[in-house]
Amino acid sequence: MYLNYFIGKEYGKDYYKESDKVVDLSLKQRTIDKVITDCFEQIVYSINQPTGARNYQAVFWNIAYYDKPYFESLFGNFYFPDGTQPDWEGLSWLQKRFMKWFNKERTKTVLTFPVETMALLSHDGDVIDKEWGDFTAEMYSEGHSFFTYMSDNADSLSSCCRLRNEIQDNGFSYTLGAGGVSTGSKSVLTVNLNRCIQYAINNKIDYKEYLSQVIDLCHKVQLAYNENLKELQSHGMLPLFDAGYIGKLVAADIKSDKTGRLFHTGDSEMEIPRDELALKGLHNLYNSMAAGLSASILNIKKDVIRRALEDFEAVEHRLEYVATIDGVRYVNDSKATNVNSCWYALESMTTPVVLILGGKDKGNDYTEIEAFVKQKVKAIVCMGVDNAKLHAFFDSKVPAIADARSMAEAVEKCRNFATDGDTVLLSPCCASFDLFKSYEDRGEQFKACVNALKK
Repeated sequence: MYLNYFIGKEYGKDYYKESDKVVDLSLKQRTIDKVITDCFEQIVYSINQPTGARNYQAVFWNIAYYDKPYFESLFGNFYFPDGTQPDWEGLSWLQKRFMKWFNKERTKTVLTFPVETMALLSHDGDVIDKEWGDFTAEMYSEGHSFFTYMSDNADSLSSCCRLRNEIQDNGFSYTLGAGGVSTGSKSVLTVNLNRCIQYAINNKIDYKEYLSQVIDLCHKVQLAYNENLKELQSHGMLPLFDAGYIGKLVAADIKSDKTGRLFHTGDSEMEIPRDELALKGLHNLYNSMAAGLSASILNIKKDVIRRALEDFEAVEHRLEYVATIDGVRYVNDSKATNVNSCWYALESMTTPVVLILGGKDKGNDYTEIEAFVKQKVKAIVCMGVDNAKLHAFFDSKVPAIADARSMAEAVEKCRNFATDGDTVLLSPCCASFDLFKSYEDRGEQFKACVNALKK
């Protein structure tokens, strides 16, 4: 809005009607359009410089586009210092020009920011401004990737990391300038699903397994970054975090012993025996702590939190209990398509394990699970087209190891290895598409073969 104002001051209110006019008298002979896109380039590439070039705080920038009724609802009574009001026609052109330019620029290099949000006012589920509705569809058809927020009332805004902000006023704010909505985050990672899926398809990778790897990496990065923040804060190096500008910091405390405190907010605490939690494993202990901590901050009663944590149903194919047959537990962890996920699965095991490994190896380093394999695994069934790497690493580390070329064969060999009190764990460490359509297909076949043992 301000950029359109200053461009109008420089080249006239109707600049967009003659954007091919040469206005640069230097040897470059730039047109109005070229002057504007050069400004776009300077801003976008400056923001996307490596973090180290700007000390250590990276800029996170979200840009919002508005259709005409949305814009007029928010800024219809807005006045610039000279008493003029925003010109919608020029602003509409400028918004579209930036979006077109940025979509093309993304094909030249990886540009993380800005993250874009399209705000469209709607009625009965359809957009009011047909021109901007058509333009939004056009941009999606050209492969652009952005958020679209539709509302039947312009009383809220949406941004990439916050679904909805109620608007109190449209005055100045330090985070959104004239937007009037203040948000804050200590760390935000944006996963562009569109680009991830395109990358997976172009490289013939199962996109769901690739997304699983991306999310797993994001989780590790956030954990590491959070630990750094806690270390810096403990030494008094983050004064703004304690100054009340961002909000109250909540101290979380956790112990992993059987009767340890699940979480502690400073105002209250709750104790739940670890073996009573519905979700097993150290990673799920942390997840349960985060969920319980959030609920406690929202003043949800302790007994409600307790019931939720004890009764919660895990997602399919992730440490999913299948059945107990002849005293042997069968657990489906087909979603463990990398070594780190298998590490968490093995960490959660409290009985001897017969482990099913194998599939499409992605350059795995199995040393990450070596200690748990030596400690907990009594036998391994290698299930894949090529098991040579698995044998080279694990042959000397477990009492027994065998090969299988199908799920039925793998389950049968596990049944022969396992005895009363053992756990058969499908946690393959690998992608599924050497023998299966997907990790879901692999998990479904495992469950079907296990249930067939009951007959």
